[in-house]
Amino acid sequence: MPTFESDGYLIWYETQGEGQPIVLTGGFGLLHDQFERVTPLLAQHFRVINWDWRGAGRSDRRLVEPPSVSAWVRDLTALWDTLELQQAFLWGTSTGSLVSIRFAAQAPSRVAALITYPAHRTPLQARPTYALFADVLETFGWAGFARLVSWLGLSEQTLSSPAGIAFSEWETQALARNLTVEAVRPICEAISVADLTGDLERITDVPVLLLGGDSGQLGFDAPAVRVLLDEFLRAVPGAQVAKIAGTGGTYCVLEDPQESTRAAIEFIRAVTAAQGP
Repeated sequence: MPTFESDGYLIWYETQGEGQPIVLTGGFGLLHDQFERVTPLLAQHFRVINWDWRGAGRSDRRLVEPPSVSAWVRDLTALWDTLELQQAFLWGTSTGSLVSIRFAAQAPSRVAALITYPAHRTPLQARPTYALFADVLETFGWAGFARLVSWLGLSEQTLSSPAGIAFSEWETQALARNLTVEAVRPICEAISVADLTGDLERITDVPVLLLGGDSGQLGFDAPAVRVLLDEFLRAVPGAQVAKIAGTGGTYCVLEDPQESTRAAIEFIRAVTAAQGP
């Protein structure tokens, strides 16, 4: 299992496929598992790099210091350096978008293009939800926690179908595998106070695709998400938008990996063609 060191933590990563590199950054709790259905499709065209930040997943679980977006970005920077990536495509979703946006803002020349979800900040009204995550986990266990997260992430169509129950069972296993009970509250606290609004103006020269589903609590058509989407587009007017019909906002990569991958590849090909040889 390949690892590298970042601030004394051992960070896990894996690569699949060949070609131009694309780095995937999944969200809190699911991490690399969020891209498990997309990875084999992308690997037919790219060198796909998955990884987990410190404190979770297959990386070092120690909580020597409070988690933070800045620390996770240092992990991503160390990954870039370890693999000697001059430039790579970067795809982040869910809370992994915070890490991807901040990295692109700090090192825009190293990002050939950014695919992300418009989660550049956590709205004040949403902050209590993150405290609720830890409360639910401590009260109802991983199954109850997964049901809450699935309700937020999945499309309405999937939630009301047998597939929704099966997905929640899969998510229960993934969350329990990637997190410890002790880590959930401090990780949630780090995410709840994140605000990268000021970073957006620093990625105006990076080609950006905002990708997500149109359904569910986190879908692009949800009022709260629409506010974030509009803010992003005002700050980065050249950003493009791809809505994956019938899927949950950040779970489009799980509910419809084929269409999500197709949208990402079309965007990357267009960016590559525009940049020329």
